[in-house]
Parts: sequence; C-alpha cells; structure tokens
Amino acid sequence: MDQQRRQVIQEIVVEGEKPEILEHDWNELFKKGKIKKEDMDMMVMDFLVNKEFARAAESFHKESGCPLGIEDTSLLETQRTVKDLIFHREMDEVIDLLNEKLGPIFLKERPDLHFRLEQQKMIELCREEDFEAALAFSHEFIKWDKNVDLKKECRRTLLLMMFGNDTDCPVAALLLVRRYYDIEMDVIEEMIKFQGRETGNLIERAMKMLKLEQAKLSFHVNFPHLNNNGGYPSPLPHQRSSPSPLHHRRSSL
Repeated sequence: MDQQRRQVIQEIVVEGEKPEILEHDWNELFKKGKIKKEDMDMMVMDFLVNKEFARAAESFHKESGCPLGIEDTSLLETQRTVKDLIFHREMDEVIDLLNEKLGPIFLKERPDLHFRLEQQKMIELCREEDFEAALAFSHEFIKWDKNVDLKKECRRTLLLMMFGNDTDCPVAALLLVRRYYDIEMDVIEEMIKFQGRETGNLIERAMKMLKLEQAKLSFHVNFPHLNNNGGYPSPLPHQRSSPSPLHHRRSSL
C-alpha cells in the first residue's frame, strides 16, 4: 500500500501549489490498482459468514475453494436463532440454546452476560405485570445480589416488581426497547469470540485502512474523497470546471 501511494504521489507532484485531480484522472489512477481474486473471494466469504448465510457460505466454499473461516457453520444458524429469540423476548430459550450449543462453560465464564439475560427475563415479567411469576423467579434471580459488581443492578431490577410497566417509574430505563439490540449485539459478539473468530468484518477493516491512506495522501494532493453514502469518489466542487495539474501535464506531453 505504501509503495502504491508513493507511486501515485510521484505521478501527480508538480512544482508550486498542492496539485488537484479531477474525477476522470482519479479513476484512471484507480485502474492501476491490482486486487487478487483470492483477496476478493476472502472478502465475499467473510461477508457471508458475518451475515450468517451458512448455506451460501458453504456453496461459495465449494465453488471457489475459499476457506470457510469457521469450523462449524451450524453455529451461524445458532446465532440467527439466538437473535430471533432475543427479539421475541424468550430469554429462557436463549439460555438453554447457548448451554446446548456452546456448553454451560460459555455462560459460566461470562457472568455479566448470563445476568443480563436473566435480568431481561425479569424485566419482561414485570412489563407484562405477571407479578406472580416475577415473584417466583425473584428467588432465583436474587443470587446475583451476592456478586459485588452486579448487586446494584440486581436490586434496581427487582424494583420493577413495584411498578410493572410504568414508564414514569424511577427505573423506567430498564423498559427501553433498545436493550434488546444491546443484548443481541453483546451475545453474538461473545459467541464469535468463543469460536475463536475475529469480531467485525474484512469490509469494515478495509474501509478503515482506506480512510487512513486517504488521509495520508491528502497531505500531498487534493483529490476526490470517498463518498460514504454512495461509496463512489465525489469530486471537489471547484474541480468540475477546471482541469487538474495532472491534466495539464498530460496535455503538454
């Protein structure tokens, strides 16, 4: 990457002000970049795995020979099921499925995650104002009161038994819908780590690297920057009607 950046700089550096490149010239420079098919295949596979498209990933593996990057693709289906269960507020089923597929050690080593799942179960019982079931479950849930790090949140959750679905109560933040998204993201992230895989995806890491290189190149030349909305380099407004130094240089040759 550094060598390619230096090559681009050498082609466009001229005496005087920092040079500017029109979109056409920038696209011509883009065409000089070489991307290996193996790298593209790996990025496609990484996308399929991260999106939990197990069958598509297996088919692409057979067609391209690209490694799956995961030992057991059935865990991708497990991740999808876990997401569905969380958004359907079935916390007992989530815990049972995690214990079945990953073993009891998974939640045992992650008490914070285990607590949040049981906490959400208590929240749902209070939201539905099923106080009889909430009281029965509280005898099990109170075990978290012995955990120094979770004691405060445990007691805060038990307060919901006094208020139910009252969105004006002192602990109303526990009733926010966004909690499902937070729990889902954290559970899936821990599942991925448990499998020995990296969180995030290659496309995100490639975009971060591209932006970093883009920032470095900006010190030497003005050029169309990546448009995050459309993904296509957008020319600077003042470049559309005036030729770039690179264009002048080519015309004089």
